[in-house]
Amino acid sequence: MSVPGVLLANSYWRRLRGMLGRRPLPPGLLLVPGGSVHGMGMTASLEVAVLGPAHPGADRVLGPHRVLKTAVLRPMGLVGSAPGARSVLEAPVGSFERWGVHDGGTLAFVLEPS
Repeated sequence: MSVPGVLLANSYWRRLRGMLGRRPLPPGLLLVPGGSVHGMGMTASLEVAVLGPAHPGADRVLGPHRVLKTAVLRPMGLVGSAPGARSVLEAPVGSFERWGVHDGGTLAFVLEPS
C-alpha cells in the first residue's frame, strides 16, 4: 500500500519536533532513522507504526517497509522499538484503519516536502 502526503523528519531537529505545533496535523510523519517515540508535550493521541525493511534492498525512506508493530501513542506516553526497526510512522488516530495499516503489512510512501 502507498501512503500519500507523508512528511519526512530525517534530521535530529525534525524528529525532535515530530507532530508538535503542526495544525492541522499532516496525514503522516515518517521519522528516519527511528525506532521508538515519546508523547512529551503532546495534547492528542497519535497512531504509530514501527517499520523495518520489507526486503534487504528496500529504500530507507520510500520503502517498501514491513510494519513491525502498531500502537496508539498517548500524550506523555512512550511506544518502544521492535527488533529490526529503522523508522517510525506517526499519523492522526483513524488513519491506519483508512489506509489498511496493520502489523505484518507492507507500506511505501509518497512524501511531501516538509
